[in-house]
Amino acid sequence: MNAAIQKGLKDYQSAMKIGARADGGGARVAGDVNERILLRDFHAITATAYPFLWKGPFCYGFEAFNDWVNWGVERGIPVLMHMIAGPNIYYRDWAKTAVWNGPELDFLFYEYIRNLMTQNENGRKVYAWNVTNEVLCRGSGQYRAAEDCFLEQMGWETDESGLTGEARINDRHPKFIAKAYEYAGRFASGKLELREDDFEFEPEGRKARAMIQLIHHLRNRGLRVDAVGFQTHLYWNPQIDYTRLDAFQRNVEQFHRLGCEVYVTELDNPLLEDGIEGQCRRWEEFYRACLACGVEQVHTWGVADGVDRAWRDGTHPLLFDEQFEEKDAYFAVSRALANQ
Repeated sequence: MNAAIQKGLKDYQSAMKIGARADGGGARVAGDVNERILLRDFHAITATAYPFLWKGPFCYGFEAFNDWVNWGVERGIPVLMHMIAGPNIYYRDWAKTAVWNGPELDFLFYEYIRNLMTQNENGRKVYAWNVTNEVLCRGSGQYRAAEDCFLEQMGWETDESGLTGEARINDRHPKFIAKAYEYAGRFASGKLELREDDFEFEPEGRKARAMIQLIHHLRNRGLRVDAVGFQTHLYWNPQIDYTRLDAFQRNVEQFHRLGCEVYVTELDNPLLEDGIEGQCRRWEEFYRACLACGVEQVHTWGVADGVDRAWRDGTHPLLFDEQFEEKDAYFAVSRALANQ
């Protein structure tokens, strides 16, 4: 971290919150370089409470998440929480390998959400909650198979979106989705976010249309959906054309028309064959596109390269290097923000 830099990324503009995942390295270490960068450069943070913290039917491990929430609140920094419900990959074996009856699983799910939000008064403190994540399949827009999402054992409900024709992708929805928004809405004063991947650059695609249908369905059930999360791991899926920034902007705009805020929640941008110059261009152009279409928050999926070895390790996808020094990409983003 270059101590000579006095103006952080967040200081270049105020219309769009500049955020980062705070806990990529695990538990908080007071005063470390990660914390100093967060304070200098970012308006907001992402703090994770993955469902694997659900250690047993009534056993939870939210301590590190609670600590980051308190850190943000004490400093006036909004906290975006990731995630409440999603596919099996995020759960422990005790939950995803059992055979459940619907009411039993429903009660356990309710207790999990209630504890997550009432512990540490998190329901009052967190700015926005990522309620569901990755529940839809790319391409088809249909829901994940039962063997990939044990929460579907709660059952299914008929679509109430009121949409027809090509706008109606699914005739029914897993009950756990509505229950997740219902239970979260009971305890959370913050915004409720629906998040997905691999749809960001395909506004007319079936997955984007399925998300719009799901939002209509939930709202017609009397439930809140306040925001949509675009994961946006750039150049991750070779089937997606990430150069279509106009398509990305149209996608943002169609969710804005639904009255949803739009967050880019897990942004990273790897080093490719076009080298550092090309990577910097891609960073700058993407932030410019976000500003142009009114994205409310952009969070990078971590602060520095190499901290989270489980994700895109060796691809140099973030704004700081492994020694927490600003990369050329950092200055490309600062140019984008300064020249809005």
